[in-house]
Amino acid sequence: MVKIKWTMMIATALTSALILTMGCGDDTHGVNDTDDVVDAADAEDATGLDGMMFVPSGSFWMGCNDAAANNCNPQERPYHLVTLDSFYVDRTEVTIKDFQVCVDAGVCSHHLDDQTCFYIILENGDLAQSGIWPAFRGTNQPMVCVDWEQAKQYCEWAGKRLPTEAQWEKAARGTDGRVYPWGNDNPDCNNAVTYVDDGSECAPEVTADVCNKSPAGDSPYGLCDMAGNVREWVADWYDSNYYDTSPTTNPKGPDTGLYRTIRGSSFYPGNDLTNSGRLGAEASKAFVDRGFRCVWSAESSNQ
Repeated sequence: MVKIKWTMMIATALTSALILTMGCGDDTHGVNDTDDVVDAADAEDATGLDGMMFVPSGSFWMGCNDAAANNCNPQERPYHLVTLDSFYVDRTEVTIKDFQVCVDAGVCSHHLDDQTCFYIILENGDLAQSGIWPAFRGTNQPMVCVDWEQAKQYCEWAGKRLPTEAQWEKAARGTDGRVYPWGNDNPDCNNAVTYVDDGSECAPEVTADVCNKSPAGDSPYGLCDMAGNVREWVADWYDSNYYDTSPTTNPKGPDTGLYRTIRGSSFYPGNDLTNSGRLGAEASKAFVDRGFRCVWSAESSNQ
């Protein structure tokens, strides 16, 4: 297990550096009155579609706020107001059990024993592939080792789709500009499956069952694991300068690009748990620190 731990640490450090590391920012803006925030305590009352939470229409502040933080990364600027239509989002990351149903239906092309999951060999730093290790195969652990197309394939089979980057961030932070899904307090082992700054190990070197840190780590809309456990694919192409020109209403990302966007953070050390962090990665590469969740939009034009 020690070998697994340090191998995975190297893997995440290298893959996270594909484009840029993630950053953070507090928000001096208050809650936007055009949107109704659903507190975690009331999350169950907001449950709509099976296993999904409702995010109402309205505006929120997206990106990193330089007025409140001194470590914003360039790809998180400018801090800008975005307006979204309402949507539903999976409360949890898609689990091994969920994904297996799609495989058994003959739709999802990825299987647990496919030799397609990328790891870094500790001794020489080489990139290698294998099936999903047993420690990651618990039925309620998040599905990992999926590339972008496989994540998209599952969501479409389920009658949903991958969230846009803006949808993901609003679902994580609500409308009060909070730094982390749970608020502005620094991460600890009560609210995230990860390694925290003091070196505490909040997971046994692998993913944990989804909602393992709920409700303490939940987002304002009652979502689990928007920080920690696994990073998540979203629909958008990645552009480090996209915020400079992105639409203010229902942005869907660039028309094309070299990389797809990943949001969130994982159980590894060395990755940022803030809501504003973003990075790009090759869509065809499946790593053990990547999963996903799906959304469903009430507005047919956005589904």
